[in-house]
Amino acid sequence: DPKSFKYQHLIDWVKKNRGELLAAILTMARAWIKTGKTTPERLPPLGGFEDWTDTIGGILAHAGFVGFLGNLNYMYQKADVETPQWEGFLTTWLEIIGEDAVTTAQVVKAINDFGDFSRLNTNSSFSTSYLL
Repeated sequence: DPKSFKYQHLIDWVKKNRGELLAAILTMARAWIKTGKTTPERLPPLGGFEDWTDTIGGILAHAGFVGFLGNLNYMYQKADVETPQWEGFLTTWLEIIGEDAVTTAQVVKAINDFGDFSRLNTNSSFSTSYLL
């Protein structure tokens, strides 16, 4: 919830404080480099970004921050809007069309014959208005 952020206008705050922020980041990176660039164990793989993950994760771990990318699965679940939509679509398809292979003309006829879309599963995120 943005209302609970410490800085309501984060971008403005970052622009105003960028010198101090860069100094802090470079200080953290320098300390990590001086200690041998150790990387924390058990960082989640991030396809194609392993070096970035090791670097940022190492800097943050050295500075005492724990849990880097610990919310990755949660973020993927929240960012995945397609899976629930497909589940809703396929549930609706199964209810209206069934499991048999059909032609486009049969799909159009089934939709027209179905009539009252309000009785479909309203718990899914698929909007039956797409069918109209």
